[in-house]
Amino acid sequence: MRAIINTLLNWFRQLTLEKKVSATGLGIVGLYLLYLLVITQIQRVQLSKRGVYYIAEIVKIGSSKNGSHYYIEYEFQGKCYKGSFKPDFGYRPSRAGAFIFIRLLPDQPKVYRYLDKGEVPDCVRINYFSPCGWTEIPSCP
Repeated sequence: MRAIINTLLNWFRQLTLEKKVSATGLGIVGLYLLYLLVITQIQRVQLSKRGVYYIAEIVKIGSSKNGSHYYIEYEFQGKCYKGSFKPDFGYRPSRAGAFIFIRLLPDQPKVYRYLDKGEVPDCVRINYFSPCGWTEIPSCP
């Protein structure tokens, strides 16, 4: 490992100032992308282990060149959270005002992932609503 670092340092010292700036910028961008990748994986694992199911309302559906962009709101433990996501093609429901299931971290409610389970039935939303979320998605009898 030390040999690799020494080789990189020697290579960097031999560069011109313009190339040093470019290499440094490229290195910073690479580290940032690596950081985003690691954080996303950590959050995915945390959601699968400690996440709870919850209900969010679709407040707006926008469109872009890459497809639909959904904007959601949900209230967890007395605080309102807003988020957005770009779903896969054919995601249902496709209307504002519909309720969907999300999975969130109870200790970090801003961390969530939308679920492709369709619209939340009214009987679940009205009769089985839990302010702390569920460990399993409830269903109507």
